[in-house]
Amino acid sequence: MAITIHGSKKRLDAVWWLSFSSSIGLFLVNVSGFVDTETGSALGCGHQWPLCNDQFIPTLWNEHTLFEFAHRVLVLLIAVFLISTVIAVWHRYGSWLEVRVLAWISMGFVILESVIGAIAVLLPTVSPAILAITLGVSLLSFVGNVLLTVVLSQIQRRPSFGSEVSLHLRACEIPPPFYGVVVFHIRIHFSCNVCRCLSRKKQHFRQLPWLPAPE
Repeated sequence: MAITIHGSKKRLDAVWWLSFSSSIGLFLVNVSGFVDTETGSALGCGHQWPLCNDQFIPTLWNEHTLFEFAHRVLVLLIAVFLISTVIAVWHRYGSWLEVRVLAWISMGFVILESVIGAIAVLLPTVSPAILAITLGVSLLSFVGNVLLTVVLSQIQRRPSFGSEVSLHLRACEIPPPFYGVVVFHIRIHFSCNVCRCLSRKKQHFRQLPWLPAPE
């Protein structure tokens, strides 16, 4: 496949900065999600979505409502920003297979995370398995966007030849370290599920040593 390479060795264009900003946003989404889960605020807005305690913007606040509502708003804002970023990336660098795949990964898993999160709060009880899946999906979206930013950086720092050149992708082979990543990801899901189950039984072995033990 012959395409024209755009970019320069030094400057990074606005598309790269959009992708970089999306990575920061997804990091904040993950942090807010962790805080929301660890403080037991998943039901801070009740068993409702997209409403929060029968309102779009709640009038009665406590810490759990604040954490849950802030997490929902942040996910919505970052999702809209990420979709805009993916459109810009696809328009300019859609000829690159790596860009298309990573763009779909970052955007698709954000949408999937939102759907799973909505299902979790609508269910009668919050399942530890669903919370663990939400954690894994959000991490996949974050990693996908970070890799997208790295790929865009590599593309834009290539010399601009001003003519068409042939780009050869590597053979589609699965490297051995990939299987370790899969096992590690499964381990994260299992650990999150175990921690949530034990916390329900008041076995807080994950408590930080400098914090007082929960009652």
